[in-house]
Amino acid sequence: MRSRFRSFLPIASIAAALLAISCSKTGALDNGSFVYECVPTAGSVCAGGSSIPASIAVGAHFKLTYAASDTTAFPSVAVAPVSTDFFSVEDGTWVATRPGDPAVYATSGGLALDYAFVHIDAPATGSGQ
Repeated sequence: MRSRFRSFLPIASIAAALLAISCSKTGALDNGSFVYECVPTAGSVCAGGSSIPASIAVGAHFKLTYAASDTTAFPSVAVAPVSTDFFSVEDGTWVATRPGDPAVYATSGGLALDYAFVHIDAPATGSGQ
């Protein structure tokens, strides 16, 4: 049986494709959606919603998972940053570490399922900080 997924790319070729495709917030290949969950930390406030926010603050803690839109079940879907320069990930919790517009991608069994760009903002500074 053939999957209805439009495109599967070997992981090695997705990095090159990311540079040539315009910015997208979720599921640029339209194979599913990335699910964002804020992880509260001391002194932080979590906004509601499960869509990746328009902007994630440096220092924000969150979880990022992927839900495929096809009826095909993927036994083990992993979400990872394309570059670890913008995130640290430990035990499933992500921390935004510097400002920029990095990409994240979802894989299963060595195949890239989808990717999305996110925007990370520098923390706000006041005149007394």
